[in-house]
Amino acid sequence: MTPLHKLYTLSGWLSGVFLVLICVLVVAQIVARQLGTMVPAADEFAAYAMAASGFLALPYALQRGAHIRVELLLRLLPAGGRRVVDVLATLVGLGIATYMAGTARCSFWSPTSSRKCRPACCRFPCGCHSCRCCWAR
Repeated sequence: MTPLHKLYTLSGWLSGVFLVLICVLVVAQIVARQLGTMVPAADEFAAYAMAASGFLALPYALQRGAHIRVELLLRLLPAGGRRVVDVLATLVGLGIATYMAGTARCSFWSPTSSRKCRPACCRFPCGCHSCRCCWAR
């Protein structure tokens, strides 16, 4: 097993750990509400855990060939046609990702944005450190 495959496997395990963390946070929040209190910042941490779980699962799924793909059309095409469709689908995906990244960049760096962090119940850094983000309360 190559070091890269070990990293992919570790990534898959970490993804599972974050899924378990989401379950723990949800159960803790349910129990706390029944007791008349709440778990501070549980929603934020569950959202971060969900994002981490999704992104950490990607390399593991790629290594195992477990990505969801529609192969009905690909099975009907000859080998050369499959390659062309794969390349076109990759380019479309790259275009969509580039557009979304550009949109996110513009909304963050627009002159109308205050570049301030949204308030949260816990203390953790938000955004990149080079843009002088504040610390959440």
